[in-house]
Amino acid sequence: MDALSLSQATVIGNSMGAGLAIGLALDHPSRVSRLILIDGLPANILDHLGSPTLRRALTTSAPSWLVSFGNWLIGESLMESTLREFIHDPTLLTPAVIDRANRNRQRPGLFRALLTVGTNVPLWERDYAPRLNTIRHATLILWGEEDHVFPLPVGESLHHTIAGSTFVPIPGAAHIPQWEHPDLVNQAILRFLAP
Repeated sequence: MDALSLSQATVIGNSMGAGLAIGLALDHPSRVSRLILIDGLPANILDHLGSPTLRRALTTSAPSWLVSFGNWLIGESLMESTLREFIHDPTLLTPAVIDRANRNRQRPGLFRALLTVGTNVPLWERDYAPRLNTIRHATLILWGEEDHVFPLPVGESLHHTIAGSTFVPIPGAAHIPQWEHPDLVNQAILRFLAP
């Protein structure tokens, strides 16, 4: 924002990106005009997490070299099953999407970076989750009704925690509603941003 000379902006984030948006709003409230959270991070992440794959990733104590070896050995089949946990409509998992995901999975250093998420969950729970109820920005919360990573009641709870927030469930979508139903997500965002 400083590099672009932006003193303030509406910040949008999905999943962990929503956690980053929340962190910015809490640590630098004057820099955020409005907040849009899409299937975002709740307090007590591990208590609400419905994805077995993400739970294993967040709680593993395996070294990154071992995870990388497992990725090389069985990563292709694991990638598709992981993607199925994130979406409601399996027809979105076209050969092109699977191929791109597998190419991304093979990028050097990827798993070392991903494993840091598990070490940062305690920091989220200690430094940010307890302050969710102090957010005073106009906040839109969009949530896929079929989300199995963080089920719909988790989104409703986040909505009740952030005073004055607007909650919009997205039907027929899971953890990435902006991919599954961009039309519904974009309409809700534009309504929220309208003067």
